[in-house]
Amino acid sequence: MKDYALKVLETAKENLRRDRYPLPAAFLVTDNDVSDFNLQFEEAHQKRSAYAELVELAGQKAARAIITINDTTVTSDLAADSLGIGVTPAGREAKQDCIFLTI
Repeated sequence: MKDYALKVLETAKENLRRDRYPLPAAFLVTDNDVSDFNLQFEEAHQKRSAYAELVELAGQKAARAIITINDTTVTSDLAADSLGIGVTPAGREAKQDCIFLTI
């Protein structure tokens, strides 16, 4: 399962380099196969709904795992990161886009 997830991550990175964005996708892993799904949503409630349907389907198929890949934005504090502490001085936040893989 880990090897499959790492292949998914490599594909997402290739999509990001080529298209400038990764395509949200999910994979249901059962004892017999892996089913893949392209996820489409524009707003937070649509995203929650898509993932809720995915979890329901995983239960119906007795999936052993759900692998998801998506992009997200992480906000971090530059000074706190460099010091290893969680203090946020005003105006020091930085945003960074990343690929988010879950198993």
